[in-house]
Amino acid sequence: MIHRAKHRSRSNLVLAVGNWYQQDDAIALVLLERLKPHLERQVTLQATEEAGLTLLDFLVGFHNVILLDAIIREGEEGKVVELQLDDFQVHAMAAWHQMGIPEVLQMGKELRLPMPRNIFLLGITVNHCNWGVGGICSALQQKLPQLEENILAYIHRMFRIPARASLKMDDV
Repeated sequence: MIHRAKHRSRSNLVLAVGNWYQQDDAIALVLLERLKPHLERQVTLQATEEAGLTLLDFLVGFHNVILLDAIIREGEEGKVVELQLDDFQVHAMAAWHQMGIPEVLQMGKELRLPMPRNIFLLGITVNHCNWGVGGICSALQQKLPQLEENILAYIHRMFRIPARASLKMDDV
C-alpha cells in the first residue's frame, strides 16, 4: 500500500485513530465525522482502527499530519491536549502490531520512505476505554461541539487554512 504515497505529496492529513468497540476510544472517529463538512476540500481526512506498523501506510507521502486519538486521563474528560513525540517512550519492537507512533516514524525513516515533516499529536482526554458498543459517554457527547470547534481552530492554525476556506460554498 505504500505505493500510494506518490499521489499525495505536499498534502495535509488529519488521521483519527480509535476503536468503535471501546466506547470512548471512538471519540477521534466521531470528531472526524463532524469535521468532514468543514475540511474535506482542504485536507485529506482518514479514520482508522488500525495500530502499529499499519499506520505507516497512512503517513507515507504526507508533509503534515495531525493525529487525533483518545488518551486516558481520569478526571479530565473532554479536553484537547497537544502532545509531543518526546512524550512517548520508544520501546524495543516486540511485535509489529505493538509499535507506537515514534517506532512507526523511525521505521519509515530507516526504510527511506517519504515521511511527514510535521506531525502534530492531539489527544482527546477520556476517563476510560471500556469494551462495548454503546458509543461515547454522554459527558463527551455534550462536549462534542466545543471539541469540534477547538480542533477545527487547531487544524486551521497548523495547516494555515483561512477560516472562511473551511466553509462549504452553500454557506458563503
